[in-house]
Amino acid sequence: MDRENVVKRALLGLVLLLLPLAFVAVACGEDTEDELQQQIEELRESIQSTIDDIEGEVEDLSQRAQNATQDERRDIEEQIDRLGERRQELEQKLDELRSATEERIEDLRSEADQLVDDAEETLEDIKSRFE
Repeated sequence: MDRENVVKRALLGLVLLLLPLAFVAVACGEDTEDELQQQIEELRESIQSTIDDIEGEVEDLSQRAQNATQDERRDIEEQIDRLGERRQELEQKLDELRSATEERIEDLRSEADQLVDDAEETLEDIKSRFE
């Protein structure tokens, strides 16, 4: 056997050996992409749920303001503004999630979790003030 045939056979053997590994790598990459999309979707749902809660509380506060004294109405309006700021922050995070990359998802998750926690604390604070 000449040297050229030996090299060709060696390369063919190497390709046949590495080919299954390539398929495994592609499959793992697909799982990672699916997991990333699932994580993003879970964050979106969490943020959207909190936005919905904020909208509900703003509606309740607006109704309370109709029968409130002027001082109470001013306080309610301040709280509505406070909730509006939280809502805006959450919507901005939703926009960021739409273009999230795998490298950025961990930071976004941490930031989103903190925003959701802050918004929920704000909601609880406001609810306790007006009960």
